[in-house]
Amino acid sequence: MFNGVATFSGAPPYPYLVITEIMNQPVLVADDSEIESTITVRVDIFGTATLSTIAGHVDRIMKAIGYTRNFAADTDEILDTGEKIFHKTLSFSGNFTFAI
Repeated sequence: MFNGVATFSGAPPYPYLVITEIMNQPVLVADDSEIESTITVRVDIFGTATLSTIAGHVDRIMKAIGYTRNFAADTDEILDTGEKIFHKTLSFSGNFTFAI
């Protein structure tokens, strides 16, 4: 996750998403080659309005590419400027097979 201070020319571009790979663990290995892996990613969505529609699109896309949602959480954050930012966190995991 980005831990610095972002600077923008003008207003910050909301909504925005931050995608972080949390875990990439081999599940099946044969002949010293990884055949299957479990991958867990976290998607953080930030915006100035309700995030339900965007979260629904993210959920649909992630499921279409083979992930299953682990959890979803909502938090509100107040910036130094006093602006209220909505924050939704989604976590997804999936098992993926690699061609050898």
